[in-house]
Amino acid sequence: METTMPGTAPCPGVYVELVSVTDDDYGPWGSWYDTTYRTARANVPGVVSVRRCRGVVGSAPAMVVYDLDDFTVPYSAEWRAADAEAATAGPAPVPAPSFDDVDGRVYRQIFTSSDVPYTAEPTAILHGAFFEVPSRDQDEFNDWYNTEHVEFVKIVDGYLNCRRFQGLDNLTKFLALYDVVSVDHSDAKNVHPQNFTPWANRVRAKLPTYRERRLFRVDAR
Repeated sequence: METTMPGTAPCPGVYVELVSVTDDDYGPWGSWYDTTYRTARANVPGVVSVRRCRGVVGSAPAMVVYDLDDFTVPYSAEWRAADAEAATAGPAPVPAPSFDDVDGRVYRQIFTSSDVPYTAEPTAILHGAFFEVPSRDQDEFNDWYNTEHVEFVKIVDGYLNCRRFQGLDNLTKFLALYDVVSVDHSDAKNVHPQNFTPWANRVRAKLPTYRERRLFRVDAR
């Protein structure tokens, strides 16, 4: 396993968009997004993979995850050019989510359970765990997550990896991403006693924002 620190060497990251789109509009919106922004941004140097996902557990209707070999990629001239190209394609065939309805955030990787560079697994489910952690509690939060919790995740059937990230624009924002075989595997993890140890309960009790478990079905990659 590896803990990633910022520095001059490339530091992996993700750009995540949580999108507010209705069930009826998700299909047409997704087709439009795939042929505009997803296609254009996928060709930007440093973009490892792009997955468009539909929420199946939790309150987020949709999510798009861009895996990056360096978290600075969304700030590059190539990314800006891709967005300019996508914007010329015209509006979506349905009322597209406005920028106010898209929660986009760049995260840098701070931990991974893998010893090799990340490649997206061909699994059906992406589990996103979103946290808001006050600075005074971040040391214990990271210690717990990187040791006890990750060791637990390693023994859960269907969970292939764990990557952890911290927001760039807001250092209290944390995200963990897991490639998961199925919703059933995540359900088993969610009720496992090891998910509710005294240390886990103490850490979570300190979090002002502990959002619900969010599972997403990967619809396009």
